[in-house]
Amino acid sequence: MLLRAWSDYSNIFVGKKVKAVFSHASFNPNGSNDQEYFAKLTGFRPSSLIIPQQTHSSNVSVIDKPGYIKNLDGIFSNNTELVCSIRVADCLPIFFVHHFDPLLGLVHAGWRGLANGIIPNIKKELNRMTLRLSDFHILIGPSIHSCCFEVRDDVISQFDPGFYFLKDSGKFEVDLQNWAKKQLLDIGCKEKLITIINECTYCYDSKFFSYRRNGKHAGRMIALIGWF
Repeated sequence: MLLRAWSDYSNIFVGKKVKAVFSHASFNPNGSNDQEYFAKLTGFRPSSLIIPQQTHSSNVSVIDKPGYIKNLDGIFSNNTELVCSIRVADCLPIFFVHHFDPLLGLVHAGWRGLANGIIPNIKKELNRMTLRLSDFHILIGPSIHSCCFEVRDDVISQFDPGFYFLKDSGKFEVDLQNWAKKQLLDIGCKEKLITIINECTYCYDSKFFSYRRNGKHAGRMIALIGWF
């Protein structure tokens, strides 16, 4: 049986004419640039893509033209002709849709990004725009969950102690999704407008790639959001 090649989360953003999709491991780029090919497959124009060079940074920018952007992990755009894109394999893909203004965003948030302030940097970047963060509808997509994400004591000081606990193995189990949610609430987002997809990329081995499970040769899922 052929597995579906992507999840469509568009209906989560009720009343907004946006398309939000997330590829599965069954998506085959067929030898093409994967983001461009996936955009075409899901009804977007590949020439409209914003494609960041992700570096696990805390860098966030509002972008007004398509193309490749260096050293960026958080994209927002109020150009309704453009499509935001990121690639992930365990890290959190965070989709943003503003309720009133034509503003969309996608953020690639791994533990390093969360530790280094990528979510507070969203507020800093958007402060110059006359809108409220409490009006964003937010979706945290499939990513590695606490059941499978462990770190050692050499990095644990970088994590919020409210979102990890010490296991008998001597490792720490970390809840990245709720850590991200707390940071979103801290910058003024509303809890009732935040949705977390309860699918662990490590556990769902037939559906998603996982860097923790597959190592450096792991594939990547693609997240896209744009207007239609």
